[in-house]
Amino acid sequence: IKPFEPDNLIQMVFQKYQEHETASEPPIEVGALVLCGGTAYFDPSEGENTFGYGVYPNVVTSLDFERILSSAAMQQGHLARPSDGKPLRKVAWFQCVGSRDIQIDADFCSFVCCMHAIKEALVAKEKAEEDLEAAIFYMDMRTFGKSFQRYRSQAETQHGVRFERGRVHSLIQDESSGDLIVGHVDYTGIRKEERFDMVVLSVGQRPAPGTAELAEMVGISLNQWGFCQAEPFSEALTSKEGILLGGSFSGLKDINDSVIQASAAALAASLVIHNTGGSLALEPKSNEPFLDISQEPPRVMVIVCTCGDTLSKLFDSQQLVRRLETNPSVDQVLFLEQTCTAAGWENLVELVEKYKPNRVLIGACIPYVYSRKTMELGQRVGLVPGLIHVVNLRLMDQLSKLKDDTPSADEITAIINELSSILGMGLARLKWADPAPAPRVKIFQQALVVGGGIAGMTAALAIADHGFQVDLVEKKETLGGNLNWLERDLEGNITEIILEKTRHTLEKHPLIRVHTRSRVLASYGQVGCFYTTIEDNAKGTETLEHGVTILATGGMEATTTSYNYGNSEAIITQKELEQKINNNTLDPSQLKSVVMIQCVDSREEPRNYCSRICCNTSLKDALCLKGQNPDIDIYIFYRDIMAYGFVESYYTQARKTGVIFIPYDVAEKPRVTVTDGSVQVTALEPIIGQKIRIDADLVVLATGIVPTLPKDLAEAFGVTVDQDGFFQEAESKWRPVDSIKEGVFACGLAHSPRNIAESIATARAASQRALRILCHKQMPSGKVVAEVHHSLCSLCEQCIDACPYGARTLDLDLDKIIVNPAMCQGCGSCATVCPNSAAVLVGYSDRQMLDVIDFAFE
Repeated sequence: IKPFEPDNLIQMVFQKYQEHETASEPPIEVGALVLCGGTAYFDPSEGENTFGYGVYPNVVTSLDFERILSSAAMQQGHLARPSDGKPLRKVAWFQCVGSRDIQIDADFCSFVCCMHAIKEALVAKEKAEEDLEAAIFYMDMRTFGKSFQRYRSQAETQHGVRFERGRVHSLIQDESSGDLIVGHVDYTGIRKEERFDMVVLSVGQRPAPGTAELAEMVGISLNQWGFCQAEPFSEALTSKEGILLGGSFSGLKDINDSVIQASAAALAASLVIHNTGGSLALEPKSNEPFLDISQEPPRVMVIVCTCGDTLSKLFDSQQLVRRLETNPSVDQVLFLEQTCTAAGWENLVELVEKYKPNRVLIGACIPYVYSRKTMELGQRVGLVPGLIHVVNLRLMDQLSKLKDDTPSADEITAIINELSSILGMGLARLKWADPAPAPRVKIFQQALVVGGGIAGMTAALAIADHGFQVDLVEKKETLGGNLNWLERDLEGNITEIILEKTRHTLEKHPLIRVHTRSRVLASYGQVGCFYTTIEDNAKGTETLEHGVTILATGGMEATTTSYNYGNSEAIITQKELEQKINNNTLDPSQLKSVVMIQCVDSREEPRNYCSRICCNTSLKDALCLKGQNPDIDIYIFYRDIMAYGFVESYYTQARKTGVIFIPYDVAEKPRVTVTDGSVQVTALEPIIGQKIRIDADLVVLATGIVPTLPKDLAEAFGVTVDQDGFFQEAESKWRPVDSIKEGVFACGLAHSPRNIAESIATARAASQRALRILCHKQMPSGKVVAEVHHSLCSLCEQCIDACPYGARTLDLDLDKIIVNPAMCQGCGSCATVCPNSAAVLVGYSDRQMLDVIDFAFE
């Protein structure tokens, strides 16, 4: 019955689609299975519906607000209230809706909500027609990513986003104005009331529909909240070999962590396949070379997808044909229905095979779905993939512009002109495209791993287990890094088990050479061929040749002089507490009062980042001490407890055992004094609004992590470090373990603060990225790369300094600027700075670009 409920309708359509696909598709036999089923979200209209979602039109979820912000939505990015279209002036975000709530069995943090809210608030302020006031109501602002704390600080200090710590207890709508009246209590206990135009609920995540059924089908277990259970010290492995987990299917993830875990799962799947005799890559279906069409004039086949009857609704297709055929490079223009379907694509392939054009232009609606298909088509018909191009005709946009069902003559002319311009730009690109295949770079199939902690050892083993030689360089005498003093994790898993297993396997591996008490002196080269000189304390210097590099130099506990550290044996760091517990030099039964202070010298400049593991460590140590002596008074002074994901349950458990958590502000930190050998901690208790003094037997400082990635080492491999000394990734979301210099990767604490399982995931991800290079004897470069017209080059070397990828070098023997095509990303920086136009981009000739511009302005 109309009007349809979109959510219900979409679910029904998807179910019918799945049933159809299941019936038509034959079974697939695979060597490994990676489960990436994604996640679902809490529906705030269920249960008590405290905030009136679905009742008050101006109460939306974070997903709803994302659609409002989108320029593709009905509002086209215009920020207005759903109830009356009034422009938004004041918006509130409520955190932890459906998360961190034991009343609805959601004793977990949904990982992404805090940063999502900050991002939405900043985008809303940017898009708003006038000044927009944004307020985020939260319990703990969990900015635990490498750059997250600075992002939060900038949102607050530079952009005016207001952060309100406390709990919202009620929300009602003013029926006369439509405003939302929010009642909340701040963390000092003061009740407040405030009006907003809109409230955005940051809803928590839930297991994807069908998770339980799929887990039962493949024989893996779920945790108590219904997410798939990973093995200890792993985010991707399950209890069943060959079945791996990716993304939020195993727990709550943001994009960065999802990509890292997916890469780790791909690596694990590759190992399973490799160990059973499989290959790293599909065997090529054909070794036939591409056709040599360098001497042929362009013959372009233009294929236009009609998208059902959409095109016929707009105009007579022959009008477009006549327009296109005026271009001499057009061989023929054909129209096909739904080229995005299997049947439509097969018809397209048959036409290309029949008429044998030397270039193919496809006009369709969603170009990105064709990327793999065009590669396969090129292999099948012998055309370089760069000679097959897809342009977006935006037929739906054309339909939306029509005032009536029957277009007028002027509207038809405008549509033909626009489609001709879009197709003309594609024709210009193909007409002048270089028909030669992309150049290839020789790969030396060997790897170097710098650092012998758990991340470095994991990376080395992952590559060696695929059959490639690995050199592992470690400056200390013993492998293992921080696991040599860390005895267990928060879940109670013993670290010695994984450490000894990994170390023993690595030292016995025939393809791994371990260089302990060694350091890197210098390195030069590029992807596929690096030369690195190392110095061994016993053997002297040695030069290693390798095709890829993984930096796993680790990190360590930060030093401090704050809070009177060093003036009393009762004031120690988290690492020192861990060591005292492990070697039994601390007797918990003799302790009456323990104070733990979080964020020591952290989350403020100059070290304005969260070390991610400190809160987890405090929870672990507090529960350990309470387990041995329930009568200990433990006080944890914190700014925000970063108990993300399923660690939240341990936060709940610690509070139940009597651990007292006291928030403090960075402007009024606790004070630690030492008097006659005794230690006192003085701080403001915000609930009672008074200063308190605690006589502490022990004060434990969470000083956080600093990386041990020397700047000179990073520079030797052509990579950069961020302002805090961590590895600077090429792109934090989509290329999280790659450096901007191709062939160099990072993992572990050198990459970013992480726990053991997360560090191992980065190691496997870095290995997977490295193996994609090592598995080839030669690697094709990008089609769009720079080259040098040596006759014009004055050797000023400005292009070398401008290249962000280190792809250009001065060959002193040849007295020429040399470009490594595998490292060049085609950004054009060199061409911009070259004073003589000697640096040019292959694939973007002047005549090609001018032709494209001509069609764009037709």
